[in-house]
Amino acid sequence: MKFFLITIFLLSSNIFADAIAQASSKEIDIPDFNPSNAFDGDLRTRWSSNRKFPQYLSLKLPRSINIKDIEIFWEGAYAKKYNINVSENGIDWKLIHTTLDKNSKDKDKISFNQFQTAKYVRFDFLEKATYYGASIFEVKFNQKFLSELVPSNLINEIRPDLIPLKPNLSNDGSSHDDNKPTKLKRLDNFIYI
Repeated sequence: MKFFLITIFLLSSNIFADAIAQASSKEIDIPDFNPSNAFDGDLRTRWSSNRKFPQYLSLKLPRSINIKDIEIFWEGAYAKKYNINVSENGIDWKLIHTTLDKNSKDKDKISFNQFQTAKYVRFDFLEKATYYGASIFEVKFNQKFLSELVPSNLINEIRPDLIPLKPNLSNDGSSHDDNKPTKLKRLDNFIYI
């Protein structure tokens, strides 16, 4: 009987792996504005950046998921212009969505014709629509909260040294990346492991 209980405990302890929610900033240094709040499944909590732009919010998942749609539940402060990028390794990024002229705090629902496979999802907020920064109550993937897709412990990181990815955009807003992944740019000379 002891062996059976120990086996169950060991198996169940591996169910919840770490997911890392990372952002370039938060409005003030209190837990109310942590990046993980945008992925915690609670529409009463939120992540909020400081007022300086550009900003980013990213999520590193414990395993890859197939994304068919993304919903962003904005608070009053929203981005007028933003990109969504995905990656399998956190270095090579693929632009999957661009919004050029958002004009309300209404929820955004972005659907894709094909599944987008990602272990990393990154939201680059390039231009703000209000005096404030960006503020998000929740992000859903495939009409589900993160905990419904990938049970995980959420960890917070604030990394102002990573700048948003900016693909070359033409006048009509289309990306000209020639199917080449965008490399993550850093503001420092350190190597992170």
